[in-house]
Formats: sequence, structure tokens, C-alpha cells
Amino acid sequence: KTEHILPIFLGKGLDCKPVFADLIDAPHVIIGGTTRSGKSNGILSILIAMAYSRSPDLLNYTLIDPKRVSLQLLNELPHLKTKAITDMEVGLNKLKSLVSEMESRYELFEKEKVQDIQEYNIKYHDVLSYEVIVLEEFSAIVKNKTSIYDDEGKLTKLTVGSEMESALSYLTRAGRAAGYHCIFLTQKFSAELFDGELRENTDMGICFKVSSHQSSKMVIGHSGGEFLLGKGDALSNIPGINAPVRTQFGGFKNNSRDIKELALLIKEKWKKENSETSIIENQRELITDQFI
Repeated sequence: KTEHILPIFLGKGLDCKPVFADLIDAPHVIIGGTTRSGKSNGILSILIAMAYSRSPDLLNYTLIDPKRVSLQLLNELPHLKTKAITDMEVGLNKLKSLVSEMESRYELFEKEKVQDIQEYNIKYHDVLSYEVIVLEEFSAIVKNKTSIYDDEGKLTKLTVGSEMESALSYLTRAGRAAGYHCIFLTQKFSAELFDGELRENTDMGICFKVSSHQSSKMVIGHSGGEFLLGKGDALSNIPGINAPVRTQFGGFKNNSRDIKELALLIKEKWKKENSETSIIENQRELITDQFI
């Protein structure tokens, strides 16, 4: 019920009211936390809430989950064109196709003389969808980053991790106006992980419990994450708000079963709404025909 285009549900605040941010303003997000901090439940809550409130025509997910644990529970969501990707090579090919699609959109914007996806969708009534790319355990990608050189010192090959990081850097740098938004999850923290273009273009962070104030600063730019209680207790730096906002994410009673049932519920919801919309449109056409 929010006015946000892509509402991120951040749990409940200290007043027990739901807290939201708009992914459009972020435009990319880092989510950090140790094991059992509530990080996985947090991203599942965010994705489920957004999928419930925004139709598959407006929103698409690309989920890359090398851990093969949480994101594949959302495979039944109608917002996924392909199931959660667990293979790095497949993930790289998907990112390359997203980059190609993004460049095609900019060519379209130039042709139609519009600045971004919002202006285009106003002009043509929500033709283009927003693309949300989620990467579980981003540190695994960076860890596998290597460049291979020949005997003369010339670059001959990049590993999958390096190519993925390059594609993601491009998407975070240029993707916002075209409707591309990235969410990175990690439970490991290093200067290498939070260096470069990826970090510079990521304005929002959600910090669950971490082990040190340095880790907290890497995620939200402030200390405090080290004092959180775990189990969904979080601090978020929301664009436009000076201080981190503390919230509590809920859990799922029977994790896997509950999430799969929610995904099926959302699938049925949009299937029903699309059917009702189709009936209304057909009725409008019949009424219009009678007056022509």
C-alpha cells in the first residue's frame, strides 16, 4: 500500500509499524550479517513482500545462489523467468544477457527521447519491467576473481568470478535509469569486497548482527551492527535519512514449507488478477465496439 515504486520491506520499527524504503532511491543494496543473524530470512521477506505488491509485468527477479540454500525456495514465484541459478557459469551468462538488454533499453530511450524507465513507462503505460538481481554470498564471487596473463604480461583470460564482477560493476554503474537494481548478500567482510565501483554505486545497506564495528561500517557506514541481538535485529541506512534505522525482521515458523506456500499463494494471486483484468478488458472492447 506504499507509494514506492519498488517497496523494500525492512521489518517493523521501534514503534511496531512496518518500515519501507524504495529500491528506486537506493538504487542497489548490500545486506550483511553473520550466520544465524537473520540475513536469509531478511532477503526472503523483502523479495516476497515486493512480489506480493508488484505484478510480474512490472517486476522480474534474477536470483543467483551458489550456496543452494535459500533463494531457490522462491522458484514458484511468477516473477522469475528462470529458476534460481546455482551454477557460476550459468550466472555469468545470465548477467551478460542482462547487460545486453540494458544497453538495448538505452538505445530505445535515445530513440524515444526519454531519460529513464519511469518516463518511458508513463509514455507507454508500463511496458518495461524493473529487473532486480540478487546475489547470495557475493564474497564467493570475489574470492574466485583471478586474471590470467601470458608470458609477455598481456591479459589473456578472466575467471568466471572476474567476469561476473565486471558485469555487476557495469550494471550498478549504469543500470538505475534502465530499471536494473542489484542486491548483494554477504557474511564475510573484507576491504577487497567493499572496494571499487560496486561499493561506490551502492547507497543502501542492511546490517544484521556482525562480529565487529569494522564490518558494520562496511555495510551501513556506521558502527552498531556488532551490538545487534541476532535473529532478524537489523540496522538500515535508508537514502534520505541521516542515521541508521533499527528494525526487526520476522521469521518463518516452518522455514522451507512456509516460504514455498507463500510463493504459490503469490503465483495464484497474480494468475487470478491477470484473469480478472483480461475479462474487464474484453468487456471494454465489447462495449466500445457497440458504440463504433
